[in-house]
Amino acid sequence: MICDISKHQGRIDWDKLAPCLDFIIIKASGLYGNGSDPYYYRNANEAVAHGVPFHAYHFLYCVTEVQAKRDAKLFFDTVKAAGYWPLFWVLDCEGAWGIADNQAAPIARAFEEELRRLARERGPGEIRVALYVAQEKYRDWAFDYDRYAYLWVPGYGDKYKPPMRCDMWQYTSKGTVPGINGNVDLNKLLGDKPLSFYTGQPDRPEKTGGDTVAINYDKYLYSTGTHYISNSGSDENKAYHGGSAGDQTGHEWELKKWYNRPWSVVLRYPDQAVALEIARLSIAAALNDKIGYDQDQRNTYWTQLKKADYNPSKVTTPCEEDCTAGVSANVKAAGALMGIKKLEDLPICTSRNMRQAFTGAGFVALTDKKYLSGYDYLLPGDILLYESHHAAANVTLGSKAKDNWNPDGYSTLHPDKPAVPEEPEIPDYPYVTVAGDSVNIRSGPSTAYEVLGTKNRGYILKYFGFTNPDGWNLVEYNGMTGWISGKYSEVKG
Repeated sequence: MICDISKHQGRIDWDKLAPCLDFIIIKASGLYGNGSDPYYYRNANEAVAHGVPFHAYHFLYCVTEVQAKRDAKLFFDTVKAAGYWPLFWVLDCEGAWGIADNQAAPIARAFEEELRRLARERGPGEIRVALYVAQEKYRDWAFDYDRYAYLWVPGYGDKYKPPMRCDMWQYTSKGTVPGINGNVDLNKLLGDKPLSFYTGQPDRPEKTGGDTVAINYDKYLYSTGTHYISNSGSDENKAYHGGSAGDQTGHEWELKKWYNRPWSVVLRYPDQAVALEIARLSIAAALNDKIGYDQDQRNTYWTQLKKADYNPSKVTTPCEEDCTAGVSANVKAAGALMGIKKLEDLPICTSRNMRQAFTGAGFVALTDKKYLSGYDYLLPGDILLYESHHAAANVTLGSKAKDNWNPDGYSTLHPDKPAVPEEPEIPDYPYVTVAGDSVNIRSGPSTAYEVLGTKNRGYILKYFGFTNPDGWNLVEYNGMTGWISGKYSEVKG
């Protein structure tokens, strides 16, 4: 069974639905004020959790090529925020688009090209883009159909079976499936492509992060159980050198419960946006088993990290580091990614010269007992140093440090000064005002989703015209969509 659940917004019993599906097609964005679909995050993660291959699509409803590029970014950002790359990215062009026939092809082409560019630069690389096109507009819109991985055409009832060559037929909008109360769209394969073409290999869907699994950073950053550090200390033979390249056991570099080495100093970068980047890089490196430990080959990780555009998840060549070389490489990568030359130019340090080198590049040395003998006051991105012996990166936010953690409120250009956001003028369209202090904007409509940023009372956000059943408002934030709780915001205008 091939199901499209975009019309269903209520509860889904995935335990009943999943066994019936060959693959599923999930709406990611468009339509809701051209915002993210409020159920995409739930549906994508449930599909992955139940082993169902999935494709994602965007309902295209813009009228210029500039708007098409904006929509492509919305689609990409929505998919990326959910944490998994779909097997196919589908462009949905409905009959009610409402544009002149000769405008359709260039607008769709602009959308597709921008989506592919974003995927190459910020995501999985080359992607497979498919097309859904209204049957009655197939000829008038004159798309270059050979560009697309597959062509999907609707036609409800046997007498409306597509007469044109296509790969998939949406044959009803009133289908029924186990686990869903209500109508769903159902589809059949028509072309010569086998089912395996649409479902990929057994280990699909592809996950973000090169050859590693998708990373739920918040699981480690805001853990309320284990307090994690990113730690490496020996190779697969419990030795300091002589092993094979890469992490052979999963423990050469790992996310490990905090321990007292004992630490002699905590090195903290004042710009929390940079510190957060260091923490995320430290998580990604620990989870990639291509990166192992060997003091004799300690610089090979940095070599591969540069080739991977400073993304540890995309390191695919087995390489090695040691405790201080790994920390140094990730801090240098944060500098390269955020345009901070003093950090990018740091040497690959040892435990003997790390304090001097890091403080010279802007880190602050903390030696109070509360930082050294426990983890309650640690921030993500803090560097734990036992001089002349060992180093590791703290990952988890300490329980007594939460009031001092606001990575969105710091300027990467001026690490010593909090950023002062510019307040926009009152707009003449519906908008949302923040009605509390330090209110989080999240990637999805619940507190389980990633915090994109924090704003204070009176701040204005563009409203995308949708409030979900739990009272979360869909807004624009930093050029992408986000969610803010209705308890701490008001829709106006």
